[in-house]
Amino acid sequence: SGGRSNCFDTNGSIQVTSADGQGGYFIAGNFTSVTDASGSHARNGLVRITASCGVDSSFQPPPNLPGVPGQTYAVRGITALAINDGRLYVGGDLRITPPPPHAPDDVPGIVIAINPSSGARDQTFPALELPASVRAPSSMVPQSTGLRVATRNALLSVSPAGAGQLLEPMPTSVRRL
Repeated sequence: SGGRSNCFDTNGSIQVTSADGQGGYFIAGNFTSVTDASGSHARNGLVRITASCGVDSSFQPPPNLPGVPGQTYAVRGITALAINDGRLYVGGDLRITPPPPHAPDDVPGIVIAINPSSGARDQTFPALELPASVRAPSSMVPQSTGLRVATRNALLSVSPAGAGQLLEPMPTSVRRL
C-alpha cells in the first residue's frame, strides 16, 4: 500500500498535506484511490479527510482544468496546498494535452484555486502558469494580501485576483491562462 495512516490508506504516495480548518485535512499525491473504514474511493491525487477519519464524499475536485480550445490543462504531481480566504490553493506541475514542445525537465508550474467544501474549480481565480524556469511550487503560505509561493529557485507574491509578481531571484513573467 502507499500512504497509510490510522484511518485511511492510499494506493500511492502522499506528497503534501494541509489542515482544512475544521479538524480534517487535505492530502495530495500520486494516488488514484483512498480506502477508509467505509471502503475504497476513487480519487485522482487529491482528497479531503474529515475529522472523523472518513473520506469526504462531497469534496470532488475536477481532474482537469479549463484550457484554450484544443488543449486541456491539468495539475500533475501536486506539490503544494494552502487554505486562504475560503479557497484551497493547489500548486504543482502543469500538464497540457496535447503537450507543448517542452523538454522533459522544462515543465512549467501552475497554481489554481478550488472550493474547499465541494472541490469545484474557483473560476474567480485564473489558473496561474509559472514559467518553466521557475518550476512548480514547493510551498505556499497564506498572506493577508494573497499568497507567497516558493519554488526551488524563486519566491512569488500572488494576489487574491490571481496576479503574480516575482519577488526574487529571476526577472521573468508570470502568465495567466
